[in-house]
Amino acid sequence: MRAEGTPARNEKLYPPFVDQLAVPNGAGENDDCILSCIMKQLGINTIIEMLAVGAGAPVIKKRFVTPGSSPRASIISKYIPETIPKHYRTLPRRVWAPTLVRPFALSKVTGRVIARWIPFAGWGLLAYDTVEIYHCVNRCNSQR
Repeated sequence: MRAEGTPARNEKLYPPFVDQLAVPNGAGENDDCILSCIMKQLGINTIIEMLAVGAGAPVIKKRFVTPGSSPRASIISKYIPETIPKHYRTLPRRVWAPTLVRPFALSKVTGRVIARWIPFAGWGLLAYDTVEIYHCVNRCNSQR
């Protein structure tokens, strides 16, 4: 004997009001394609790109601040110059090494130049990932 209110084995249970939901025509048809587009681009590379952007954020206070410069330094600008061998630390002439405060800044110090360009490279690679996802999603939508 079955108790009142218990479902039979082959009876499907639906959440309340599922039959009343309005779903537009064609919705969800290419969700798998869009998800695969996103998953192709996101991965360990994206994590490295975000770390490059984050490592360039000015979070360390400086002991001395030159007028017109940033009051803080980034993690990479503090530690990269120390990793470069002494005979490679200076360049023969000044090279463009932009910062957010001074976009046309120049530097002869190899570590500073590298450290200032790493966040820009991270942003560029993240922008590339975004464009690739956009093109892939457009291909999915055009296949509909």
